[in-house]
Amino acid sequence: MCALGGCRRSRRKARDRQRRRFEEATREVRSALEWAEAKAMAADGVTKSEIARRLGINRRTAARLVEAAGPPSYSRAPGGSMLDPLEPVLRRLIEDWPEIRAPRVTEILRDDYGYSGSVDLVRKRLAQLRPGRERAAQKTGYRPGQVLQVDWLRCRPGRGSPGGSGGSTRSVRRCRSLGRRRRISRLT
Repeated sequence: MCALGGCRRSRRKARDRQRRRFEEATREVRSALEWAEAKAMAADGVTKSEIARRLGINRRTAARLVEAAGPPSYSRAPGGSMLDPLEPVLRRLIEDWPEIRAPRVTEILRDDYGYSGSVDLVRKRLAQLRPGRERAAQKTGYRPGQVLQVDWLRCRPGRGSPGGSGGSTRSVRRCRSLGRRRRISRLT
């Protein structure tokens, strides 16, 4: 009989049990590499039982890998949201008050419908449900030298103007600027 500290055999059994549980947990979803190896071996004419023996897996798992059209992948069905049953209410609120904010919508949902979720969840759902806003103007970008803009400028009398220094004659000058450049060149 083993002492209170336990004997080697029981510790070894516990360690083996733990190792088996870990291996089973890590082997639940097969890798794409195992799938590719099983497909390659099957194409070479190796039997499913031999594939299972070489890969160290169950023969039914090997058969499933060989028959699969694509590599195994983990996929889970979407869990849904606590706002899903309240979506008609949200649509009606947006229709009645297009500019209503998420905190006010959350208040209405909590008071009238018993909603217990967060404001952030309501804000994200409202962003999905609201129609996208159209941009008033479109940003444009040009490579240097691709576009030339020409304007007319009225210059004040003073130095450099045709009327001389201190004259009262106003001059009009043509100014041009290239797209994406800050430099303005002056033509007289």
